[in-house]
Amino acid sequence: MPFPISIAGTVTIQKGECNFVNAEQAGTQIRVMLHDAGAYVVNDGVSIRFKSPPPFLGGSWNILVPLDDGVISIRDDGSTLDIEYRASTVRLLVVVTCLIFGAAALFLHADLNSNEPANLTPFEVLPFGWLWLFGVNYIIVNVRFPGWLGNVVRQCL
Repeated sequence: MPFPISIAGTVTIQKGECNFVNAEQAGTQIRVMLHDAGAYVVNDGVSIRFKSPPPFLGGSWNILVPLDDGVISIRDDGSTLDIEYRASTVRLLVVVTCLIFGAAALFLHADLNSNEPANLTPFEVLPFGWLWLFGVNYIIVNVRFPGWLGNVVRQCL
């Protein structure tokens, strides 16, 4: 069940696009770039497991900020490399939901202390806020992460 707790997919790279010879070399490049992005990387046989740094350590533009952890597998199909990935977005879900509940509390407090009727209630505004904060970030990581993986391998060791 990918949405909203994970992303998954496959990136296919033609071997002619780079100078690498096999999946092991591509895996080495991915491990180096994950480490450079601040992830804790573990080799698990044919898979690469990673744990992302806390968001406040990674910087807001770090590719791993919305992700908790993940698994990347590389399969050599002769003329192509298939890079399969699964990554958790639970951190993003929890942080955005907590922010929205905090905003709801502020809205309700302000509404209760006001003598004027509110134009919009928090329950009319906050679902859209959640969809904007979580949904757009989820879409962004779904687009950026596979592109980042492909670019990492295409850097041609």
